[in-house]
This record gives sequence, C-alpha cells and structure tokens, in this order.
Amino acid sequence: MNEFVRTYAFDASPQRAENIVNHPGVDKILLRSKLTRGNFRTLPEELRMSAGSVEIVADKFSPKSALLVKIAETIEYFAISEIVLSRRSEVILAGATFPSYRVVLKIGSQRNLKNLEQWVRATPNLRFSVLVDCNLLTSRSIVDSLLTYSVPVLADQVEEVEHALELKSWGVSEIVSPHISVLNAI
Repeated sequence: MNEFVRTYAFDASPQRAENIVNHPGVDKILLRSKLTRGNFRTLPEELRMSAGSVEIVADKFSPKSALLVKIAETIEYFAISEIVLSRRSEVILAGATFPSYRVVLKIGSQRNLKNLEQWVRATPNLRFSVLVDCNLLTSRSIVDSLLTYSVPVLADQVEEVEHALELKSWGVSEIVSPHISVLNAI
C-alpha cells in the first residue's frame, strides 16, 4: 500500500487560504467544484500552488470537447497531478486523454457504489482511484472488496476522528476532510 495521505477538502472562501497552506496536518489540498466552477483564476496564488487535486463538475449534457478543454485549463492553471470527476464516462475519457494524470471517480450514492463494484469485476484491466463518501463505507468488507480489485479508496467528507482512524485501519489510502482537526488527529 502507498503512503497514507491526509487531504483537506477546500470549499471555503479563498480568504481562508492562508490558514490551510503549509499546515502540518495537511498533505494535500482538494479544491472543490464550487470554487472552480466559475472563474478559478481569482483564487489566491498560495492556494493555487498548493492544490494537489481539483474536483471538476461538468454539465450533464456538455460535449466531451468542452470537458476536455476544462480539464486541460485546470491542469495547466493549477499544475495538478490529480483530477476528480463524478461520472464513470468522464473518468474513462479523462484517463485516456490525460494518461499521465491520476483520475479519480467520485462516488456519492449507494447505487453508484454497487455499480462500481459490478463494473470493476467486469473490467479487470481498467483501474482508477475512487473518492467515496465516508457514509457509504459502513463496513470493512466494502473497502476490502474494492482493494481486492486494486482500486485505491479515498474516504470523502470524514468529519469525526474516530471514523477517520477506523477507515485508515480498514486500508483506505486517503482521508479527505473539511476539518483540520480530523486530519491533525490521524
């Protein structure tokens, strides 16, 4: 297993950036979509340079070319190595177009988690990381089933220290939290 990562999910106002950048409890910053949906060029320089990944939200019916342009602009502006997307088709497209970048699928519902497990079993040669809402990770067996298929699991929206420690012991590779206190404790 790779090194465990503590990721701060930054979706607050850009004025809070100075409290996050270079914080000892934070290994990486994930910029959430509401910050990047508009003109992300207004973000403070220190936050832009610290972002490890960016969540990109595309309109449901936007053309593939528009999504690829948005991803390319985001990669260039933030100099990131990781892209978080919410649809499997977007992840496949981004992974094929930007093979040197880590592409992460965001899972926010029980239905999508079940679909992911079925899909991973059916396509053993295609792998990417998954960012799963921590409320869906209710047992060690869920994490184990994904790890069996070599799918790195990132636990999202972790708000309690005890839950973070439990998820870490189950083998998740990354804890993503909007709370510095949770990241400090693990």
